[in-house]
Amino acid sequence: MPAFSLDDAPRTLTVPLRSDIVLIVDVSRSMLAADPPPGRLRRAQIELDEFLTHAPGHRIAIVLFAARAHLYVPMTSDYDALRFYIASLDRLRLPTAGSRPQEAVAMAAELLKESGQGAGMIMLTDGSWEQSNVVESSIPLFILGFGTDAGSAIQLGDGRWLMKDGAEVISRLNRDTLETIAQRSRGAYSRVEKDDGDWQ
Repeated sequence: MPAFSLDDAPRTLTVPLRSDIVLIVDVSRSMLAADPPPGRLRRAQIELDEFLTHAPGHRIAIVLFAARAHLYVPMTSDYDALRFYIASLDRLRLPTAGSRPQEAVAMAAELLKESGQGAGMIMLTDGSWEQSNVVESSIPLFILGFGTDAGSAIQLGDGRWLMKDGAEVISRLNRDTLETIAQRSRGAYSRVEKDDGDWQ
């Protein structure tokens, strides 16, 4: 099936007409960090809404992951429904802590296999997971990275800060890992930008 492609230079996302696209969104605890403003998860919501304006006419599904992968929105061309569920992301708390991106990628690949349309996967994440969580994809995986090199503490939903050994946990953007994953899958990596330049 046709997949997303990369132009020669600069590297840009070329979406075939009437494609099926799976958006893979990291909703683990590290995405509650405050960088970049207004916070990683809230920024992800903004980016997802921006993406919908760039991809009219396509069917889109949303897969979320923390310690488990969850099908959040089945494949649909109803953009009003997609925007409704995207707006609810910052109020969503999955029941288990952790981060297993490979499970989400496998779920996305299965959705695209069933669809039979042009296929692509886009992951929104900070890459803050254990190094043992190797991510491999036979479908080009485009990754949008959240966070900063300096990092940020993680404020939990009850107002407490995530702690380890008596100190605040600082979560940083794992840029090198995300770039490697994207390159191995023949996709591309971009760090999140304040405007829509990251999608361009």
